[in-house]
Amino acid sequence: MILNKKLGIYDDFYQKLVDYTDLNQYYLIIIHILYRKLLLIILANKWLYLSEGGG
Repeated sequence: MILNKKLGIYDDFYQKLVDYTDLNQYYLIIIHILYRKLLLIILANKWLYLSEGGG
């Protein structure tokens, strides 16, 4: 009975950990995509600036 309760607690903890890491993975993907878009915008602006004779 006590062992079952302990295993239940660990299962619950593990499930929360899995949910948390899945959520983190999702956020990391979103952040990565946004970062790449931002980088492309910065590079495009830099290229435009240089091609117009600035810098």
